[in-house]
Amino acid sequence: MADSEKPVVLITGCSEGGIGYALARAFALEGCFVVATSRSLSSMKSLENDPRFFLQELDVVSEDSIRRVVTNTLDKFGQIDVLVNNAGVHLVAPLAEVPMSSFEHVFNTNVYGPMRLIQSVVPHMVIRRKGKIVNIGSIAALAPGPWAGVYSASKAALHALTDTLRLELRTFGISVINVAPGAIRSNLGNSSAASYGQMPEWKFYKPFEAAIQARTALSQGPKSTPAEEFAKRTVAMVLSKQPPAWFSYGQLSTILAILYYLPLSIRDYIFRELKSLVIVFEHDKMLCQEIAGVYNCGVLVVEGHIEVAVDLSAWAGSWSVVVVLLLLLAVESKPWAVAAEPKVMMILPDLLPEDSAAPKQLGADAASKQQSAEQNHESAFCSIPMSAEVHFQASILSGPVH
Repeated sequence: MADSEKPVVLITGCSEGGIGYALARAFALEGCFVVATSRSLSSMKSLENDPRFFLQELDVVSEDSIRRVVTNTLDKFGQIDVLVNNAGVHLVAPLAEVPMSSFEHVFNTNVYGPMRLIQSVVPHMVIRRKGKIVNIGSIAALAPGPWAGVYSASKAALHALTDTLRLELRTFGISVINVAPGAIRSNLGNSSAASYGQMPEWKFYKPFEAAIQARTALSQGPKSTPAEEFAKRTVAMVLSKQPPAWFSYGQLSTILAILYYLPLSIRDYIFRELKSLVIVFEHDKMLCQEIAGVYNCGVLVVEGHIEVAVDLSAWAGSWSVVVVLLLLLAVESKPWAVAAEPKVMMILPDLLPEDSAAPKQLGADAASKQQSAEQNHESAFCSIPMSAEVHFQASILSGPVH
């Protein structure tokens, strides 16, 4: 039996390249014994010769598999201090056409799987009057966008179960922690693309094929948070004496949390239409360069004024709202920008195909608002038709995924 002073951590979904793998290594670096599990031992081959890891095959949809792993762990270590429910599957598909068998598979893995583990481990923790259960959800559950409804719903269900478990188990000295990752760089994009390849041909959503398929890799952009960084912060939080009930970290985690509190009409508008953004400052080049450095955006000087073109393709379109507010705040608060009167133009081409009259109406409304604002010498938010001056285009909008 292992030294009981060292925490024993059981983690599901530890295939190399994923979040679970990064968590396993991070817990081991903190001196824990790690029971790393996956459906295939070969997917954890790089851990097999490290004495800090006890590798086990585990399928979270199989109660027999779960009982075997829990029994083996208790036989070897005599305790399970932390359970991390990380294993999960992703699915991108329009809800109206997703096969129900795929729907059931996602919930069986992402919702029922964690509950099977919890019900198997809790009796041991109750006897010891201590333990920690960590459920890896997703920030996408707070502000679900198009095409990932099944995944977002499964994570929302897990969040609700986690909140209830926290209240029900605290009397036994068991802490239950809800972890909601943002966009974390992992192998999720590959698995998501693989599952999408098994989907049937869409009947009604064929025109949206490119948008739907692009959603599979949305969280795997160049600015997504490395899994190792996320794991390090998560492990430090879990091993603290008083871990929080809720923990969220990763690219877009803050903005998705903000979107959660916005009126639904505004949130829907953002997801539906906002694709790219151009901000025009009538000021000097130094101001433009400073803003570009702070907010990581491209700059362009055109005929005496400066355009700051924000690259939303790496951030996702919902960032634009925060960027606009931050830029306006910067202009209003910085001494060197007091005299500037920024004109903010939001480029709003339709994200989803609609009646041909819709974009024309958008353009007409935008032109009217812009003319009125210019007459009043006020800053204005307005949508204008796409033009050659737009140098950055955003990718398909939707919530990030874990």
